[in-house]
Parts: sequence; structure tokens; C-alpha cells
Amino acid sequence: MTARRNFKRQVRARAAKTGESYTSALRHFRPTPSGDVMPEAGNPKNVRLAAAQTTVREDPRDVEALHESGRGVRALMRQASARQARIVHFPEGAICFPSKLVMSVDGPDAAGPADWNRCQWPVLRSELAAIAELARELRLWTVIPSVHRLTGPNRPHNSLSAPRGAVPYSPRSGQRLEECLWI
Repeated sequence: MTARRNFKRQVRARAAKTGESYTSALRHFRPTPSGDVMPEAGNPKNVRLAAAQTTVREDPRDVEALHESGRGVRALMRQASARQARIVHFPEGAICFPSKLVMSVDGPDAAGPADWNRCQWPVLRSELAAIAELARELRLWTVIPSVHRLTGPNRPHNSLSAPRGAVPYSPRSGQRLEECLWI
């Protein structure tokens, strides 16, 4: 007789229900390396999502504006957490949405090739790191699109960051969105 037969039966049942492999289903029942149990392990059927809107800042050279955007994002994260959201999603450009005219080497009156050396990359990285740290502290999945610097000669691109390790919601997971909070 197999040891832990009932446990394995639960894992197989989840795999059958969601279409996941046995190994993927097992991940939801085992503790993560940090000792936390995966949020899905409690078998919640609902997930509360907060959709947040921020003030759009177009100049990645403006250090104070980048800091202000970061503070605004963190304030909205705290508000989402206080309202029991498990996921907060921010729009593209939540910290900065660089304007073509601001980044143009031809000046602010004409759109030309972008000079990405003008961007305050250390400030942007520090704000994203502070957002990731607060996400861990609040245990809040945070999806935040941001400009991502690549190695030269490649141009930066927009990418999604989801601090806490992975995307927590999958249509195959059997969870459904309980409600969407607009903050």
C-alpha cells in the first residue's frame, strides 16, 4: 500500500480538475522554499483583484517625478492590501511612460531617435526594488509594467514585473476572480 495515499489522491484530483501535470499540482500542496505555503494551498475559490490607476509621468529624466510615481504605486498597493486584494495590477507607464519628444535627440519639438542614456535608470531600478519589497511585505501579487533596460546596443522595452515569484492566477487553476476593486 502506498504511503500518504490520501495526499496523492488529492494531488491527482487537482491535476485532473485543472489539466495540470502531477508535478504542477503537487506544487500547490508543498511549502515553498521560504517556508510559506502557496496561497492556493488553502484551496480558495476566489481571488480579489485590484486594478489601479496612477498619474502618468512622461519624463524619465525627472528624478523627483520617478520617486513620486513610486510613492504613489506603493500607496495604492497598501490600499489594495487593506481591502483584501491578493493581486494588484497597474497600467503600462505606472512609474514612467517615456514621451518620444522628451527622449528625442532632436529636441522636444521633433520626434527623432531616442537617447535612452537620458533615463535615470538607477532611480527607476530603486523604485521597482522598493515596490517588490513592499509586495513581499504585504504578501500582495503586484503586476507592474515598466521600461526595462537591455544591454547595448539593444533598445529598452516594456516588460511586466510580478514581484513574489510567479503569476498566481491561471484560468486552469479552478480559481475565479471574486471581484475587481478599482483604486
